[in-house]
Amino acid sequence: MLDTVGHSTYPHGSDPEDPFVDSVWWVNRELPHHGAEIALIRDLHRARRA
Repeated sequence: MLDTVGHSTYPHGSDPEDPFVDSVWWVNRELPHHGAEIALIRDLHRARRA
C-alpha cells in the first residue's frame, strides 16, 4: 500500500516528501485517539442495554 505510486499524494493523502518518521508519529497519535472513541461507544452501548 505505501509503495503504490500516487497513493499518498495531495489532495487525498499526505505529502510524498514528508519523512517517514512524520507518518509514524501521526499513526502513533491517531491510533490511541480512535481506540478511545471506540471504547467510549462500546461502554455507552453496554450501559444503554443494562
